[in-house]
Amino acid sequence: MALWTRLVDYAERIDGELHRREAAPAGVPLILAWSGTVALPGEGAFRAGFVAGPTDRFSDTLCSGDSAGVQVDLTWLGARAVLGLPLVELRHRAVTVEDVWGPHGRRLMERLAETPTADDRRRIVETFLLGRAQSGGAALPDVVTHTAVLIERHGGRIGVAALADELGYGRQHLHREVTRHLGLPPRTLGRLIRFRSVLAAVRAASTGPGQPAGPGQPAGPGQPAGPARPAGPARPAGPARPAGPGQPAGPAQAAGPARPAGPARPAEATGWAGLAADYGYYDQAHLYREFRDLAGMTPREARAISSTADLAVVVPHKVGRTTPNPGTITARST
Repeated sequence: MALWTRLVDYAERIDGELHRREAAPAGVPLILAWSGTVALPGEGAFRAGFVAGPTDRFSDTLCSGDSAGVQVDLTWLGARAVLGLPLVELRHRAVTVEDVWGPHGRRLMERLAETPTADDRRRIVETFLLGRAQSGGAALPDVVTHTAVLIERHGGRIGVAALADELGYGRQHLHREVTRHLGLPPRTLGRLIRFRSVLAAVRAASTGPGQPAGPGQPAGPGQPAGPARPAGPARPAGPARPAGPGQPAGPAQAAGPARPAGPARPAEATGWAGLAADYGYYDQAHLYREFRDLAGMTPREARAISSTADLAVVVPHKVGRTTPNPGTITARST
């Protein structure tokens, strides 16, 4: 089981205040910042580490002061393991690291602030998270882990009925257990995974002016790369992987997202309607509605913003429209 999809050490220079709009994440962001302030509507200002719980809402934040920290994009299964509580308790909420881990969280933040190098900070975070996962208590029910793996394998394009039939569980039982432990219903998890993929394609749109990138193309610097277009058979699970820089060690990796059927179509041949078809949306209007609902902007706006914003600080509240301002960011990801 992969605990996270991205771990990045970042430093950001902000003159005055910085307004951000971020898409709903396919996972649980963990922000371990030892400088700067992030203000969340309805939550106040965070001046240290915090966890943004599962959500299907886009978010607006207000950042102030030069900031530095480590961001970890936890998977839903990884978040359930390292946080040690059902994620439904954090749905649409943000809580401090100390609220989650007590004195252990406070000491983690102190160590990160005292550590001068990015590599050492990443190792501290990796070791901490792996330790929390190993001591996280009782194992998750099989229905939860199997459902999460299968949704990821299908790129989010599988319904609850198909999940229940393939896994041999009742629909209500599957829905109830997944929602409790991972914070959101199975259908919503699939929706966010599929949107993560299409958003990564849009963010890679610098390959052609005025056109979105095709499925399977890598994301830009500091952005999480989305999985390839789920057209071919799924990759089998691999053997356990030893720990390396920025990667969790542990048991064998779960099966990855499906392999693409072939090379992605060139950006100039794709267009928005083609992109919608590639990712299983009914039509271009459906794609635009998903961007409005989950990102609070159009695909064109998302592409324009991602060309200048290298780091996503994601938090879970929807408020009025704001103008993104990416600031100056240095990020080193693993």
